[in-house]
Amino acid sequence: MLAIALLLLLLSLAGFGGNRVWAQTGADHPADQPLKIAADVGFAPFAMRLPSGEVQGFSVDVGKEIAKRLGRPGAEIIDVNWSAIFAGLFAKRYEFIIAPTNITPERAERMLFTEGYMQTGLGFLTRKAVAAQYKGPEDLKGKTVTVNNGSVSDTWATENAARYGFKIQRYDKNADAIQAVVTGRADVNIADLPASQYAATQQPLLKVAFPVYTGRN
Repeated sequence: MLAIALLLLLLSLAGFGGNRVWAQTGADHPADQPLKIAADVGFAPFAMRLPSGEVQGFSVDVGKEIAKRLGRPGAEIIDVNWSAIFAGLFAKRYEFIIAPTNITPERAERMLFTEGYMQTGLGFLTRKAVAAQYKGPEDLKGKTVTVNNGSVSDTWATENAARYGFKIQRYDKNADAIQAVVTGRADVNIADLPASQYAATQQPLLKVAFPVYTGRN
């Protein structure tokens, strides 16, 4: 399940519907400054950088709407590699993560989440020319998969590499992990299913071979 991640000690939720807004108190949330939001920019279609340098995407739109409802003068999107994004939240370098973020019991012990807004799974993205040979994880034997370092996809790959007999390449940006598949340096990219599906619409050489639903995202 995907959600917005919030640091429990920094933000209290008063409501996010109709005319209700989030309550803001203390120096961590200065009402006269833009809302500082962390995102793993490049994880399309949630947050991606245009040639102009502007950051757009579904998560970015949500973040700007939150800033508007809070009465803040805009939103500042801070690009953070996924593997470091939670550390920055705990260090108060930004106010929340709009990544999106998968809700897991381990993360919920340290962070406050909004209610989930999308049930998803993992997408296994490969070159269209060879996609038919992949029916499920069993077909990954002897292959190389790429993941976004520190993600739920990374967790799944780490837990299942020995079982299914594949190797893992980790990247700080999922866009780079996908590019490794495009160029033939790896066989399959594993990411949140919506991100994999979007990548397949943007890159004609790629196709989602199969999904896996783990119950963790």
